[in-house]
Amino acid sequence: SESITKQLRSTPNLITLGRIASTPLISYLIITERYDIAVAGCIVAGFTDWLDGEIARRYDEATVLGTYLDPLADKMMVNVLSVSLVQGN
Repeated sequence: SESITKQLRSTPNLITLGRIASTPLISYLIITERYDIAVAGCIVAGFTDWLDGEIARRYDEATVLGTYLDPLADKMMVNVLSVSLVQGN
């Protein structure tokens, strides 16, 4: 089993961590009614969600940590953005 630090440094997990880090920014953009930039951020987040999985499968870079991080990133994005949309209106 690979160390957590090595798993964190894999390209797919770095992309996923970027998606997690972008969640508060996209939320802020929604709350401040900068919807055009927020939509662009959501499109980029969706693309990176596909990209990290594609890289993990194609280049055999799947990790145990990634199997937890990717769904966590998705749930964080959906829940935080849902609250932001409610808060904004």
